[in-house]
Amino acid sequence: MTTTPTTSLEDPDPTSSTREAFLTLLALAAAGVSPLVIVAASSGLAPMPVLFSVVALPGMAIVTGVLLHARATGMARLSRRLWLGILAGILLTLALDAVRVAGVHLGYLPDSVTMFAT
Repeated sequence: MTTTPTTSLEDPDPTSSTREAFLTLLALAAAGVSPLVIVAASSGLAPMPVLFSVVALPGMAIVTGVLLHARATGMARLSRRLWLGILAGILLTLALDAVRVAGVHLGYLPDSVTMFAT
């Protein structure tokens, strides 16, 4: 009987794959609430500090918990995906802020774009 060698990206245990898929969806859902906080705050649903502490912080805690669990249980693929997503989110937030600040200073965007914290 011959077995095919598995690469580091393949997981021969279906239970582990199901757990990884569940944790991936959990982290994706938790990370997806942060952009909705901005929409809710700009529509006047609640002030940004309240929405941040009630919605965004728990979402970040869940993503952090999934990342720590993935690292502790050897789910390297999930850990890499989460780190890549976090890095991409940070870099794209910086790029968005650069465009936003430039747009306000050049007069292409209204000053109220920067006033989410009120």
